[in-house]
Amino acid sequence: MNSSKNVRFHIIHNYTSANKGWASIVLSTVKSLREIIPNAEFTIESYTPTIDKKIYDIYGIKVLPKFVSTKSKAITLFVKVLLFKLLSAIGRNLTSLVRFKELSLYNSFDMILDLSGDCLSSATNSRNLRFKIQRNVLAIIGNAYLLFLFMLLRKPVVIYAQTIGPIGPLEPLIKPLLNRISLITVREENSLNYLIKIGIKNRNLYLTADPAFLLQLPSNDEVDNVLHEEGIDTNSPLVGMCISSETAKYHFLYGEQRFAELFANLIDSLVAKYDVQVVLIPFSVWKGHGGDDRIISGRVMDFVKNKKKVYIIKGDYSPMTLKGIISRCDIFIGSRGHSCILALSSCIPTVAIGHNPKYHGIMKMLNQEHYVCNVEELTYDKLFALVCDLWNNKEKIMQDLKSKIKEIQVLAKLNAELVIKILKERAK
Repeated sequence: MNSSKNVRFHIIHNYTSANKGWASIVLSTVKSLREIIPNAEFTIESYTPTIDKKIYDIYGIKVLPKFVSTKSKAITLFVKVLLFKLLSAIGRNLTSLVRFKELSLYNSFDMILDLSGDCLSSATNSRNLRFKIQRNVLAIIGNAYLLFLFMLLRKPVVIYAQTIGPIGPLEPLIKPLLNRISLITVREENSLNYLIKIGIKNRNLYLTADPAFLLQLPSNDEVDNVLHEEGIDTNSPLVGMCISSETAKYHFLYGEQRFAELFANLIDSLVAKYDVQVVLIPFSVWKGHGGDDRIISGRVMDFVKNKKKVYIIKGDYSPMTLKGIISRCDIFIGSRGHSCILALSSCIPTVAIGHNPKYHGIMKMLNQEHYVCNVEELTYDKLFALVCDLWNNKEKIMQDLKSKIKEIQVLAKLNAELVIKILKERAK
């Protein structure tokens, strides 16, 4: 494949940059692919195109409104694609009868990149039945629908650096799809083992790492300016925290208030024991699925006693800037996956509070699985003991991460290299 040729990539299942984890996947992936194909073009479907254009325009990523926003539109589009396929089989000249805007656009793409992260996984034990059905069943069906639609149009589809499984009752539906996908890369070993266990025979199945491990740090001056604007004193030890609104609302067994009280008690105990400052770093700032982390952070602050030692990041920053803030922390505690990834990639000792196998899988790759706390088992005593252990061993952990991170970044780069391999094979 000629690296000077324009290749058009279309990104699906990654619907808003207001979720900073999603944005970190997009920006890292685009950068990795452009290092190999400088003229590559990218489009992305979005729930929040106005918001996304502010960040993605800078990187030459064209933002499109989400095409399939209702069930009726999904059914209509699917019927049109099936009709187009049928008429194509009968006679090429008949396809003009079903020309439509989405088809013309979809046909212009050279490759489809699914950058959802973990949308083929039913691994949530939410206390909210409606959320559990939405996340474990309807979301998987919705994601499978779009993958199948592009496969009908004979577009190469890549499931890029994801956590997959368990799929649950939808496994018989999803397995044939996974066996026919052009390329599957999984970001941790648990997913690879799961796919092998359920009998996935796809010859293009690879273990890689999350592309966000490659996200670049901003300059020191930029980070200094942000910390100054946020009023954060950099002369004292700093503990970073990402407190997830989704985890509080849907996954913690005892509700949002108890979740906020638990973190407030943890903060007060750390301030008293280690004389630290604490910075709360939101990783989702939209009102849709997953919620706005600024809200739960504010509720935590309401319960904190020593408020002078605690800061909430108020600005809406890029993932790179958030990584810069995290890189100044002595330790980090995260309940969103990519907040932990950005900390680990900065070699910051991290406790991950997880509701999904991805937390165990990703931490295990860095020999840090001991520092995963399952949200279903979360108590103040368990979390405080684990964080104290982290603090007391932070220098050793930092050195361990430094010795391991380059290996993980090589695996993260492998995603783009495998995409190029598939494109070259199709060009023959």
